[in-house]
Amino acid sequence: FKMSRANKKNVRTSDKTVLKSDVIGKFLTDFTYSEDWQGMRFVRLECPNKKVDGLDKALLEFKFLRFINLENNNIGDVSLFQTFESLVHLNLNKNKIKNLNAFNGEEFFPNLKKLELADNSISELIPLTAPKLEYLDISNNSCGKFETWTGSPSIRIFKAMKTQIKSLSILKEMPALEEAYLQDTGINAFNGYENLPALRILNLRGTKINKIEEELPELPAIEVINFRDTGFHTLENLKNIFQFTTLRDLNILQTHLEEHASSFNMLMAEVLNLFHDLQRFCKVTVADQHKYEALYLAEYKWRKAEEERKRKEEEERLKAEAEGADS
Repeated sequence: FKMSRANKKNVRTSDKTVLKSDVIGKFLTDFTYSEDWQGMRFVRLECPNKKVDGLDKALLEFKFLRFINLENNNIGDVSLFQTFESLVHLNLNKNKIKNLNAFNGEEFFPNLKKLELADNSISELIPLTAPKLEYLDISNNSCGKFETWTGSPSIRIFKAMKTQIKSLSILKEMPALEEAYLQDTGINAFNGYENLPALRILNLRGTKINKIEEELPELPAIEVINFRDTGFHTLENLKNIFQFTTLRDLNILQTHLEEHASSFNMLMAEVLNLFHDLQRFCKVTVADQHKYEALYLAEYKWRKAEEERKRKEEEERLKAEAEGADS
């Protein structure tokens, strides 16, 4: 579309731009019939990268919007959207939002499913009451505080990459959660999570985890875990992860354990002997050749162990005979 010079000035060059009625129409796309089929309604607002500093009440004329994209602007207050009952997807990445108060209220955002808040200035994760929320991204915020966070019954995908989160207790009481992305956070222990019966994918790349304890809360659906660039030094510190019998894909690239292995195939064989059902390791699909190598390694270790056992038995026998002769 083409904008008038006046509108271009309002949207792009003013120090403080507000999304007013004379500008809004330029960014409305897609439409559908109204509920009574007597007219048409716009359902999408696409206004990224426009230096928008504020939201005007004129937006209330478009409260039937379902998709709003305001990425990369200067917006700090989004409470105006609380009454947008048809809103399904709200993209507020790269703005100046400091808290989540606008999303904490029983009557707000009744149909919101996808909320993107990455690259803002949010310091605390508080309960979000949007009852249908399925996707939440708070990456690249500090979010170091979450004492009042009580989980979510509906969130399926949770992203909190590059935050100051230091504990997996952020993942609690989230029975619908299927995917969690917590890369490059301060998490240093694989514990603290609760009630995650549906979790399939857990990405902990770049965290400080270096050991898996023997007793862990259940993850009955887990299939993929990414420990790339973490603190694992030995298989002894990692092996307890295989108590999750549904695990199929494990990544430990760029760990001391992977980088200092005598060879990748040897490491693969060691891992497969600990857990036979793994299908992908360090981004490599487990092939029959890997399974044969694991079997050969297991047999080799068994032979060595048997030789050592027999050697000790013979040593004990000879020692006993010598003691008998002396007596």
